[in-house]
Amino acid sequence: MIRIEPRTFQSKIELAAEAAGADVAQLIANVSLALAVEADVSLRERLRHSSPCPPDQTLILQLPGLPAALEIGPGDLLRPLRTNGTAGATQLEALVSADSELGARVAEACAETGPSVRALLTSFFLPGSLPSRVDFEAVCRWGPLIEAPAYRFSARAFATLDAWRSAALREVASGPLPPESVVSLYYPLVHSAAHLTLVSSDVGAGGWLADMARSFAWINWTPSFPLTRERTVWLAAAAAKSAAAFGPDVVEPYLRALSDGRHAYKVFDALFGLAAIAMAHDRVLASITKAIAAAQDASISRITAGAEQAPWMFRSALALLRRWQDDRSADPVASRRLGWDAGASVGLATRQALRLDPSAIDARGQVLGFAVLPAIMQARPGEHYPRRSPLRSPLLPGHQELAGLLVRAWGPPPKAPHTLH
Repeated sequence: MIRIEPRTFQSKIELAAEAAGADVAQLIANVSLALAVEADVSLRERLRHSSPCPPDQTLILQLPGLPAALEIGPGDLLRPLRTNGTAGATQLEALVSADSELGARVAEACAETGPSVRALLTSFFLPGSLPSRVDFEAVCRWGPLIEAPAYRFSARAFATLDAWRSAALREVASGPLPPESVVSLYYPLVHSAAHLTLVSSDVGAGGWLADMARSFAWINWTPSFPLTRERTVWLAAAAAKSAAAFGPDVVEPYLRALSDGRHAYKVFDALFGLAAIAMAHDRVLASITKAIAAAQDASISRITAGAEQAPWMFRSALALLRRWQDDRSADPVASRRLGWDAGASVGLATRQALRLDPSAIDARGQVLGFAVLPAIMQARPGEHYPRRSPLRSPLLPGHQELAGLLVRAWGPPPKAPHTLH
């Protein structure tokens, strides 16, 4: 089982890691089952024979404990399916309980595919690793089967990061980081959470995501903030896709977060999430643009930290949304700065994107995150990753670079105003 906590942390962190490990185990089990059924024609036939589904009709095979199923078509079409409110699905658990031989066959098939799934997921969790585009797409194609445990893992990971942060900042304040440190585990966990956030950010997941978001009061949370708060463009790109997946149902709480924000970065996050939703859902583009413009003056007047940055954030967000309907191109200067000017062939995972701050303001007054948000929103999920990625990725920040990223995101605010550059 994958361990994600420093050994020195106490029982609360260990329990969180155990729970996160259970989510990873479920993710592995579901992908293993899907690959087993996909690879074995005779197993698909046996499942059909054991079910009440006629041979010329589609078999919906409901997975245990999840609103998800495998759809097995008459022509051997196999695809994952969300089953919220779906009636008449065949319960996999009931089939294997009624037929011990079938249960053994399914277990054996999953045992055969399990090692390859665990190997596929290694780069999602191993410190210093970054999935390749092919590996991410091989996991992401089963999204409906794994988005619930993937999102639960991410949520637990963000809570664990909150518990680690003070210790990580103390390490940075003490001088050069030792090879084994909380910081050295902090950023791999952030990236693991980003990978699984992307897995669970398909627009089709919007229904259950929005239901979840409505089930509690937003205080220091938005769908995007757990990733934008770490202040790298690459993490913000995953945050944008997450906000878009939650969709128009969360516009009102995002607007409240915009109005209530007292820190410029909270304002950036709210604007960034709202812009991502507007760009992904054309029907709310005009209303979100209008609401942001109406909130601008009052929001800026309430900011107590970073107030000098907020006007530039509003201007960049509004300029982007006002031209989006007719011009969906990213700013070429910002794209070159991130190394994104080669487009999808390079993808979003560049050295610059993994280091630069999305709230940075250039000499033109352009906020970097908004300047490149069109490229982010038009990138396919796999394009967030490099075409090839060795087990130790040279793209990721080095050990000592992580200290600077942590201080930028979480250290004390500078006493002097930021210089626009």
